[in-house]
Amino acid sequence: MAPEGVIIGGWSYVIAAYVLVGVVLAAYAAHLIARTRSLDARRRRSDDRAETSVGDS
Repeated sequence: MAPEGVIIGGWSYVIAAYVLVGVVLAAYAAHLIARTRSLDARRRRSDDRAETSVGDS
């Protein structure tokens, strides 16, 4: 007989929790990578505009 408050055979819940955490962390990492690339591209465009306006004057 199992002691009170102990889940017997609950490994499927543990695996599901780890999978859920992995999916959330992967989505967050993808978000950060996309955001960084977007900011880098925006900075490059801004730098290109600054160089062309300096060269025109």
